[in-house]
Order: sequence, then structure tokens, then C-alpha cells
Amino acid sequence: MKLPKEFKLEITRGHGPGGQHKNKVETCAVITHLPTGLSQTCQDSRSQKDNIETAYTRLLVLVTEYYNNIKLDNLNQVRKGQINNGERSFRRRTYDYKSGIVTDHTTGKKASLFKVLDGAIELLR
Repeated sequence: MKLPKEFKLEITRGHGPGGQHKNKVETCAVITHLPTGLSQTCQDSRSQKDNIETAYTRLLVLVTEYYNNIKLDNLNQVRKGQINNGERSFRRRTYDYKSGIVTDHTTGKKASLFKVLDGAIELLR
């Protein structure tokens, strides 16, 4: 199996119980994704080829999760920047039904509540 350039393959002898075959034959596969440093080891099978394929498949899952988490973290930071912290000082508009006034806190303008609700939002700009 030919791996892409960003992966490094090492073949070693397995460790643990298994007897003479495991101690003599190099079937354990260790694959490392160089950009992230993530690695996966497999010595499940007696076949070197099967172990390489299994380790590569497992590593692809880890790398995909790693990059998805980075994207999710970036997206969450963007959302937090848009929301601010949700305190009252970050309010945009106040709709005061009792007195019939809308106050836009970014421009400092006030307008009739009923006109704004009818679609005249430009009064607040």
C-alpha cells in the first residue's frame, strides 16, 4: 500500500503474547501523520499488509476528527465574537411597548414603535 507523503510508516516487531511468530516476524505497523503528529499502531493481524491498512484507516479517522475540531473551535470563536458576552450593555434596540418608542442603541435614535413594526426600520439608521 502506497501512503501519501504526509504519512510516515514504520514496521516493527510486535510485542505482547503471541509466541515465536510474533517475536521473529515484523508485522506491527506504526503510521504517523507528520503535520499533526498523530500516530496509530496496529498489530492485530499476522499480515503486515492488513495491519498497515487497519492502522491507516484508524489514523484517517483521528486526523479527520482533529481537523473538524479545529474548524469547530474557529467557528465557535467567530460566533462568540458576534454575540459578545450577552450583557445588557451590548443591546442593539429596546422596544418599549408601554410608551410606543423604539430606541436604537448603536445610532442613538428613537422612533415610533408602530412605524418600525410596519416596516419603517430606516427611521433608526
